[in-house]
Amino acid sequence: MEPYTSVKRVVIITNGVNDIGMACVREFLNNGYQIVYFSDRKINDISINSNKYVYFYCCDMSDHDHIKKAVNYVIVKFKQIDCVVNCINTYSPSASIFELNVAKRLSDIDMFSIITLYKYGYDELKKNNAAIINVPNKI
Repeated sequence: MEPYTSVKRVVIITNGVNDIGMACVREFLNNGYQIVYFSDRKINDISINSNKYVYFYCCDMSDHDHIKKAVNYVIVKFKQIDCVVNCINTYSPSASIFELNVAKRLSDIDMFSIITLYKYGYDELKKNNAAIINVPNKI
């Protein structure tokens, strides 16, 4: 899976291990991007994990300090962010949203993690006129 162009744009994909996130990783890779995906686990695909244009950053998306460090890693390593794709999806039929601690954690991940990512990446996003793509949760 080698990108067709030598121009390297950088995309952050949150939760690149889920179905939509994985499809985004593949599509952006095929279109010449360097991918940095934030997740609590690696993609289970050797062709992606061994690709020199794909970077994994272990990040708890409910922890604002983790997100800040992850965004700073991208800025320091690549000096740019050209796109952010938010594929956060915490919905689970087994999760009880009526338990306040569960509801708060899901809310932190679904909404506040995105706001935190934008906060710490704002200057780079603005400088590069970056595209932001938010993929909604399934219900």
